[in-house]
Parts: sequence; C-alpha cells; structure tokens
Amino acid sequence: MLFRSTDNVTSSVDRALADDISENSAAASILGSATAAGYGARLKNANIYDQSYKTQADCLNQLIDAAMDITNEVGTSKIGGPHDANDVNQVESWQSWNSLIDYDNNIASVQNAYMGTLNGTKEGSISDLDAVGGSYSLSAYIASRKPDIDKTIRADIKSARQAIQTIPEPFRNNLQDPTVEKAMKALSTLHDALKSAKSAIAE
Repeated sequence: MLFRSTDNVTSSVDRALADDISENSAAASILGSATAAGYGARLKNANIYDQSYKTQADCLNQLIDAAMDITNEVGTSKIGGPHDANDVNQVESWQSWNSLIDYDNNIASVQNAYMGTLNGTKEGSISDLDAVGGSYSLSAYIASRKPDIDKTIRADIKSARQAIQTIPEPFRNNLQDPTVEKAMKALSTLHDALKSAKSAIAE
C-alpha cells in the first residue's frame, strides 16, 4: 500500500499543515459547501467524508498542484501577460503600484506551504530556503525521499523570488525591462521543479 513504510511521516505532514489551514475560515471553504467536515479534517483524514482525497498522496499532491498553479499564473499571466502584450491595463494592482509586491507574496506563499512556515507566526525569509524545511514540512518529506529534488525546489523558489524582486518598480512602467523575462524564466523553472516533486510522493 502506498506510504505504508512512511505513514507516520506523511500523517504528520498532513496534520501539521491542516491544523494551520483549518483555523483559516476562508481556507475552510476551498472544497465547497457540500462537506461533512472542514478542510482541515478532510486533509488529515484521507478517504473519509464527501471528498476527493482518497489517499495521503492525494492530499500532498493537492498542495503541490496548488503551488504549481500559482507559480504558473504569476509567470505566464500576471507578469507574462502584460509583458507579452505590452499593455499596462493587464497589470494586476497597477493603480496601487503594488504589483511586484503582490507577485512576490504569491511565491512567498509557495515557500510557506513547502517549507512549513506561515506568515504571522513563523514567517519564512528567503534565507530559510538554504536549509531543509521544518520537521513537518513538505520540504522535509521530499528531502527524506529524493533530497536532490528538495534542494532544487528550494533553490528555484529562492531564484524566483529574487528575480521578481529585481524587476524595477513600478512594474507598470517597466514591462519590457530585461529583468521581466528573467523572472518569467525563473518561475517556469520553479513550476517544473515543483512538478518533479510528484515523483517522490508517488513512490
């Protein structure tokens, strides 16, 4: 059976993450209203309630999928869209001039999910990516199975955030700056690295 030899590890990852998520009322509605339990309970208890998470692998893959989705959205839509069209009207938050902060925060959320950190309690800084994440993190779990993949993901999260932070502010005035394409490439690389984590979860 999948994860039989590491049930305690994956269960710990699921439970630690879910304990944080279940306290967030917004996150509790992610899976829709037709639920027999909140998001946290569903994430911690695979294959019960009216949910699509049939195994612990499904739970972990959901976290990876969400990280891949936002990474792709930032790279191809939020940054790539305005850059490719050279259209300031496509820039998110362009009136507040906070676009680049928003994009970096999006990838910071990927870091928090992967490293087991949470803004406001155990906020992760970019330097934290130089070492494996906390005991109950996805990083620690992936590192226990495929350390090279974990190392690559951490390095690519760091590179993506640094690349975004290198784009001159405000983004609306610098759509064609050379740093924009570098950030897009860094985000594409991170997306592919996150996808590779699925091989560690599947085994």
